[in-house]
Amino acid sequence: MPKMSPSKQKLKIGLIVSRKTIPAWAFNLTEWIQQSDFAELKLVILYNHPKEKTRRNILHKIRFFLFAMHQTFEKIVFKPKPDALREHLISDITGSNPIELNPHPEASSALQKKRESIVSERIDVLIAVHPFLPDERLIGMSKFGIWTVETSTPHQKDFSTTAVWEVFQQKPVTDLCLTIHHKKTIRFKVSFATIKNSIRWNRNFHYWKAMCCIQAKLEQLYKLGWAKLIISGEASPAATNKKVPGNLAVLGGTIRMFSSYIGGKIGNLLYREQWTILFSLQNNKKNSLQEFHRIIPPKDRLWADPFVIKKENKTCIFAEEMRYREQKGKIIATEIDQSGVPGKPITVLELNHHLSYPYLFNEGGHLFMIPETTQKRTIELYKCLKFPDRWTYSKTILKGLEAADASLLKHNDTYWLFANVRMHEGVSINDDLFLFFSNDLFGDEWTPHPMNPIVSDVRFARPAGQIAIRNNRLIRPAQDCSKRYGYAIQLMEIIELNETDYRERHLQTFLPGWETGVLGVHTYNLAEGIAVSDALIRRKKF
Repeated sequence: MPKMSPSKQKLKIGLIVSRKTIPAWAFNLTEWIQQSDFAELKLVILYNHPKEKTRRNILHKIRFFLFAMHQTFEKIVFKPKPDALREHLISDITGSNPIELNPHPEASSALQKKRESIVSERIDVLIAVHPFLPDERLIGMSKFGIWTVETSTPHQKDFSTTAVWEVFQQKPVTDLCLTIHHKKTIRFKVSFATIKNSIRWNRNFHYWKAMCCIQAKLEQLYKLGWAKLIISGEASPAATNKKVPGNLAVLGGTIRMFSSYIGGKIGNLLYREQWTILFSLQNNKKNSLQEFHRIIPPKDRLWADPFVIKKENKTCIFAEEMRYREQKGKIIATEIDQSGVPGKPITVLELNHHLSYPYLFNEGGHLFMIPETTQKRTIELYKCLKFPDRWTYSKTILKGLEAADASLLKHNDTYWLFANVRMHEGVSINDDLFLFFSNDLFGDEWTPHPMNPIVSDVRFARPAGQIAIRNNRLIRPAQDCSKRYGYAIQLMEIIELNETDYRERHLQTFLPGWETGVLGVHTYNLAEGIAVSDALIRRKKF
């Protein structure tokens, strides 16, 4: 984390709750706030929502009977760890009772006095932990509005509908919106792959993502300021939660969930999914992977993450090889002769931990590699001593973070390091792209970009190959991991890259499915006269 200015005041944070317990995701958020060097928790507001007079008759119970049963079943069967909804007492945070606010008309005088008291605290951000109905009397109490990830009113719902419909409808992506209620409503959307066989697990991911999103936006607010923060959001009305699913919707959703689960189990019994290498000597002028040649490994292993380089009159494809029994990857290289015939793969780098994604680049007349070393929680640099099979450890670029598919770009005399980072053990490593920069590749000063994560969307975040300059444009290959890990390749154009800003836009998609049994593609690289990719194929076990 970059050094914070000692003269800059910390952000003053308040919580709005509707009961005297809070879920684990919010509890962890408050611990993070207290431990940060740029924010502090100042108060907790217990907001007593006015009760809505509703009739809960026998017909109402019958209408939502199956949903109630479904939620009970999942609560018994599925035990997410860590559990985002495990309850904690508010007193465990503050050590004192919260400030109680009563919005009822008969309590308006007391409400105004307490409101004035809270305003005097000069709170910067109020975070609504529980489902929140925007209330103008509360929004004006903090400088940068009220932040919430749920906008439905708690007295209107018998069940939470958060992250429910995406599972019942088997949608590949679940969206989460951090909504800021201010003078105008600002939304920040993040997207993660739906956990299709469990609402409870999908909801668990949703809330841990909510915690990570709030953390990121608080840090951006402190580093970049309010004006910069809201530019990156959407100025639109807050999204409303969908209705509680009735019996027919639950029945249809459950059938879809069960069919998907059984279909996957049958497929695993009959087929093995295997990553294979693709290459083309036509430099992929047709912008399609369909006509690429395949290099298929033996059935006991996979070959994936291909990178290609020309050096010493040799064209070599570097890739990950992993034997299924070992579950530990190593880096191999295969030479392609002038007629396009691949040679026998040789091992070029093998360690006592998993290696993959051999990102190659030249620097100062030498060839370097950044293989993925996620298990070590490091990003490491290796130097080639003899091409292609002698490599030596050079240095550790970053440590203490679970990072995947690190990709380096030198641009405007600055080194830019892209990598997907797991922000919390309760979320996926596929969702969030981080950026770091330095003026010295071999130095120890790497600064996290103030907009981190620069991408929070499972369809566009994870790197998928070498960042290239084509027609004076910076092109970043990215993975679409929505339908499955490594489903498709997205080509993104970087249109703004500096120490305070990052923007990109989508250019092109490479999809699988050009023939039966091709399930995914997730790496794409170019060298002079050759293009390489990979494909996940289904092979019969028997």
